[in-house]
Parts: sequence; C-alpha cells; structure tokens
Amino acid sequence: MKKIAITGTIASGKSFILSILENKGFKTFSSDKAVKAILENDNEIRNYLTNYDPEIINEYGDIDKKLLAKYIFEDSEFSKEYKEKIYEAVAKARQKYINENLGEEYIFFEIPLLFEKNLQNQFDKIILADASQEDVEIRLKERQIGKDIVEKMINEQIANSKKVHLCDYVINTSRPKGEIEKEIMRVIENERDSIRH
Repeated sequence: MKKIAITGTIASGKSFILSILENKGFKTFSSDKAVKAILENDNEIRNYLTNYDPEIINEYGDIDKKLLAKYIFEDSEFSKEYKEKIYEAVAKARQKYINENLGEEYIFFEIPLLFEKNLQNQFDKIILADASQEDVEIRLKERQIGKDIVEKMINEQIANSKKVHLCDYVINTSRPKGEIEKEIMRVIENERDSIRH
C-alpha cells in the first residue's frame, strides 16, 4: 500500500483533487472532514471548548465556527492547546483509517499543513495542489471567510513556491476538470509503472 499526501496552501484545490480520486474509487482521507467529525463527536474536545467559552457550542450542539476562529487567532494560549488536541485527534483518526484499509493499493490523504507540521516522512509520495492567484481569490470569496482570518491562515502556511521542490508531483487546479482528471490518472499510472520496473 502506498500512502500519498495531497498538500498545498488554502484554496489551492486539495479537496477538489481528493474528490476526483474518491469518485474514481480510491480510498481517501480528508483532514478537514476529520476535524469536522471530531468537533461534532469528540466529547473531550467539545468539553474543552465549552469550558473555555460556553457560547462556542450553541443550544443545538453546533459549533460557532466564527467564534472558534476568532479565539484561535486572537488567544495564543487557547490556540496552542486547541491545535495540539485537534492534531492529535486527527492523527489518531488517520492511523485508524490506514489500519482499516491495509489491503488497498493506494490511500490518498489531504494534509494542509504537511510540511508545516513535519509530516512528510509519513508518506510515500506527495502531490502539491496549486492554482492561480486569481482562482485562489475567487475560491476564498465563495467560502465567505473574513479577510483578516484568511491573512492569518496564509501566514501560518509555507508558500507553494517553497514546497514545489519537496513534492513528487504538482497538479494545477486552475485548469478544466477534464485536464485535472487526466493529470491525476497520469500520476497513478506513473506510480504503477515505477512498481513494475
């Protein structure tokens, strides 16, 4: 089994690449979806959040994402503790997923902070998702994330230009979907050829 990481800066198209792979029948793991599931179901983390501020979780049990983001970027002590808990929980979920799919040819993992968290050695190959600045800005507007939060998120990430030489493949997600699909399949065929030879 090969573990292949997909990384890149915010709005670079990581989830889009992952969705194409999933639709083609490959096993995929989304860190973003894992975080969402953890926030919804992990009682330890939910208790931690409500102890910090009961308003973070409303009467229906939903997370106030804007309030959580505000604390993450404005309270350094909370941010450090929260991220440690989340990263640990995601790592456990990722390992559980690997253990459940040991017989698969490939598993693809969306890992936004792969290099920032020094996780690159845990994977056999790395794909960098990249996009034009224009497309990144359009995607960010569609997500309706506050400009100040976006800037803080970008400041936490290593620029794609500095990651290129550390990755095995680069996929430009600014191209039409059909071209992106072909590029993804070329990556897979290249990996299969490397095993044959």
